[in-house]
Amino acid sequence: MVAIKRLTASDAEKIAQCVRGVYGQNYAHELFYDLPRLTVALETGDIMSVGALNDAGEVIAHMAMTHRGADSTPESGSTVVTSSARGGGLAWKVGAELISWCKELGFSGFLHYPTTEHHIMQRQSVNQGFVTGVMLGYIPVGTTI
Repeated sequence: MVAIKRLTASDAEKIAQCVRGVYGQNYAHELFYDLPRLTVALETGDIMSVGALNDAGEVIAHMAMTHRGADSTPESGSTVVTSSARGGGLAWKVGAELISWCKELGFSGFLHYPTTEHHIMQRQSVNQGFVTGVMLGYIPVGTTI
């Protein structure tokens, strides 16, 4: 059974393990390799993470939004799904919880950089009605809004 939950500072090591398991030491966002810094960011709400946890309590999918204060728009990203958990829709479930959290905080949306990089993320964003980022022509013909 997989549980989708909002992650806290106590989950920092699990998040880092998920990132390392997928990217080794090559993930672009260095925050996920610096446990003290990641822990503080989770504690302060500078980063708000949602994860899918397996029965062993391991983070097998992750997505986060960063927040830089009341006058800024949150940024979504840091989507990671372990290879063994891909294809089951976990990224969409984690993303749905992150969207709920964003709405609860009073934001009407967030910047979503993966939309500009991954055709799958673009298609899902368009289908969910959250057209964000710079569209670079990756969306397949026939995708509806």
